[in-house]
Amino acid sequence: MSWPKRCTAGFRVFALFALVGACLVCAYVHVTRFDQRTHDVGAHLRYIELVEQRHAIPSGDECWECHQPPLYYVMAAVVLRAGKWPVPHEHSPPGAPGARALQAIAAALGLLTLLFWLATIRLAATTTYERVLASALATFAPALLIEGCKLGNDPLVICFASGALWQLVGWRVSGRARHLAFAGAFAGLAIQAKANGLAVAAIVLASVLVAAVSRRERRAPRFFWGAGACVALMGASLGLWRYVVVRFKNGVTHPNWDALAPQYGMHNRWQDFFAFDPFTFARNPWVHFDAGPARDEFWNYLLRSSLFGEYGTSDSVTTTFAYTLVGVTLVIGVFALCGLVSCVRAFGRDRRGERELVLAVFGYLGFLASFRLVAPFAVHNDFRFIVPVVVPCAIMTALAMDRLRTKLPAFLVAVWCLASLRVTIYWT
Repeated sequence: MSWPKRCTAGFRVFALFALVGACLVCAYVHVTRFDQRTHDVGAHLRYIELVEQRHAIPSGDECWECHQPPLYYVMAAVVLRAGKWPVPHEHSPPGAPGARALQAIAAALGLLTLLFWLATIRLAATTTYERVLASALATFAPALLIEGCKLGNDPLVICFASGALWQLVGWRVSGRARHLAFAGAFAGLAIQAKANGLAVAAIVLASVLVAAVSRRERRAPRFFWGAGACVALMGASLGLWRYVVVRFKNGVTHPNWDALAPQYGMHNRWQDFFAFDPFTFARNPWVHFDAGPARDEFWNYLLRSSLFGEYGTSDSVTTTFAYTLVGVTLVIGVFALCGLVSCVRAFGRDRRGERELVLAVFGYLGFLASFRLVAPFAVHNDFRFIVPVVVPCAIMTALAMDRLRTKLPAFLVAVWCLASLRVTIYWT
C-alpha cells in the first residue's frame, strides 16, 4: 500500500476508538480520586508546591520525588498559577480545584497518548480487521487509564515515548527523514519528563543505527539529515538533563533506595527472569496482596502490574472480573508471541514498521530487567515504566489473529475489553 493510501486508510477506525477512548479517560478521571492511583502522591504535590512558591527548581534531596526532572512539575505549577488554584495536598478533598486541574492535565496527556497509539496502529496495520483488533486492545488497555491518567510525571513520559514510536513507524512507512527528527524531539522531551525517557532515546538511536548500516536505507533521500537532527536533539536533551542534575539536583538522580528495603525487596536469581508459571500467575491477580514466591518472578509481576498496576481490592465481583481478565490475557499472550516471531522474521525486509516495533519491545523489556537488576525492588518491576510497549504488543497480537481468520480472536478481544472496562472504571 502506498503512503498516501495508507495515510487515508482506517480513519473511521481511528476516529471511532479515539471517541471511545476519550469517554473512557473522562469516566476514569471522574470516578477516581486524584490520590488513588499515584504512589508517593504527597511528594509529587510537594515538588509542585516548591516550584510554585520559589519559581525555581528544588534540589534533589528536598522531597522524595525532587530528584525527578522538572518538566512536569513546572508545567503543573504554571497551570495552577494561571488558573489561580492552590496546590492541593495529599489529604485535600477530591473536588478541590487544584486537584481537579491536575487531573485534567493527566486526562489530556492520557488522551494524547491514545491518539499517538491509534495513529501508530493506523500506519502499521494493513487490514481493517487488524486495525480494529489492535485499536481495541490499545484503547481498553488498563495501563492507559491506571498509569497514563495518574498524577505525576508518568503520563508525560508515556505520552512523549508514544509520540516517538509513532514517528519512528511513520519514518519506516514513508521513508521521509523529517519523521526521524520528530522522533528525536519526542525522545528528548521524554528525557526531560523522567529518567526512564533514556530508554526511549536508546530505542530511537538503535533504529537509526540499524538503518545506517543498511545500504538501501542510508541511500534514502535526506536520511543523514534526519538522522543527524534526531541524534543532535537527543544529545542536547541529554546534556540539559545532566546540567539540571548537577546544577540544581546536587547530583541526585534517584531517591534513597535503602528506605524501600526490606518490604519491597526482591531476589535477583536467574530463574526469576526466565521462568514463568501460568498457574502462579493466575493464582492471585493482585501483586499488592501477594507475598508469595511468585512475586519475585519478573514476568509474573510485570504481566499482573500491566493489568492492575500495583493495586488490589477485596471486592468479590471485581476480583471475579480480574480473574477473567487474567485468563483471557494468557490466551491473547500466545497470539502476541506469535506476532512477535512474525515481526522478527520480517526484521530486515519489513515495510510497515515491524523492525521499530521489535526494537521497542526488546528495548523496553531490556531496560526494565536492567533496572531491576541494579535496584531489586518490587516498584522497579512495575509495568508503568514501559507502558508504551502496549502498542507494539497490540499490533503484533492483531497481526497473528488476522492470520487465523476465525471469529475466536474477535470474541477473545471483546471479552478482554469488557473485563478490562469493569475492572478499571468500576473498581470497588
